[in-house]
Amino acid sequence: MRLFAIAFGVAVVLACGGSVNSGLDGGGDSGAAAVQCGASSCASGESCCVDVTQQPQSFTCATTCPWPADTLGCAGNDCGPTQVCCVFQLQDSTDVHSECRPNCLGNDVAQLCRMDAQNTGCPANAPCENSNIDTWWLDTPFGTCGDASCCGF
Repeated sequence: MRLFAIAFGVAVVLACGGSVNSGLDGGGDSGAAAVQCGASSCASGESCCVDVTQQPQSFTCATTCPWPADTLGCAGNDCGPTQVCCVFQLQDSTDVHSECRPNCLGNDVAQLCRMDAQNTGCPANAPCENSNIDTWWLDTPFGTCGDASCCGF
């Protein structure tokens, strides 16, 4: 599925903040805490660019992520005490995004988490798991609370 989307020039973009960014620009500082990106954290105004077309996946901090990298503005328990990081697919599109929200209610929306985080932010009855993370076009260490799958998979 990922290769099909890439072959036709469709980028999977994840942006965090007040509005959804459907381009390849990371969108700058979104108010989320510093995003962990591989072994480091991105500076203020940067997003984590995750390229899952390379194995192992590569992580780079940048203000604009190059195609076909996913742009993570939030990536788990980094949205502050009153919000969570939600991953979702845009309607009538293959673009996947994430943003900080008060909750992750709705169709094809899940709470994004990191399997390697000490505190994943997931409730006890929906632990952070990742057997379906490929349906969100992501890979380990990312997961979703309750192991939610995307978009009819």
